[in-house]
Amino acid sequence: MDRDHHLDAPDNESLRTIAQLDDHSELSTIYPHPHSEWDGELISRDEREKKREDERLRISLSLRKWFLAIGLLIPLPFVFVAILITVTAHYTNIKDLGYLLLPLLVGIGFAVFGTYRGFKYGYKIFYTHGIKAGPFITFLLGLLLLSLNALFLLTQPLHTGELGIDTLIISASVFVASVLYSLLLVFIWSSPRLSSARKIALAGMLALIPIIATVLLNVF
Repeated sequence: MDRDHHLDAPDNESLRTIAQLDDHSELSTIYPHPHSEWDGELISRDEREKKREDERLRISLSLRKWFLAIGLLIPLPFVFVAILITVTAHYTNIKDLGYLLLPLLVGIGFAVFGTYRGFKYGYKIFYTHGIKAGPFITFLLGLLLLSLNALFLLTQPLHTGELGIDTLIISASVFVASVLYSLLLVFIWSSPRLSSARKIALAGMLALIPIIATVLLNVF
């Protein structure tokens, strides 16, 4: 055998025609570090499914730490547009409206862009945690819409009669309510023990909070 691992041809004439083995030494560059085909721990299918389910649960529960960002992010563009339109309508005359039309359109444009970016970021948060964002956002906005009358009545003792200040007070209360609703909805949505139907049912029951609050505030 020579240095290229080739065997010398045998002396027997009948064996000289046998082909030599090809040199495959170039494969050493493809597999420079040979190792076992399996380095991990051998586990059963049930254990593998349990690990996968535990990982899903961990990702789902981690959504709860985002309740504050979600609660502030979702109503932000709507509150901005409401403030912009309310203040513009109250503090400007019809004659001045032509001059303010462009700034107003620019403001609404920023609001639309902010809505797009905000919802895109919100959807990304939910997508990362393996949870559907559409129903959550729909319920959150619905709860805020139902709460507007109650929030107005609740903050009425703080109103000064100045529309700009009162609008800011109501807007702040909307953000507070949104964060609280977001906290409740996130805990419901990320609960692994609840089916989709039960989650929707519990989220729907939250609508009783603003309805009852509105009735009580109107009565008393």
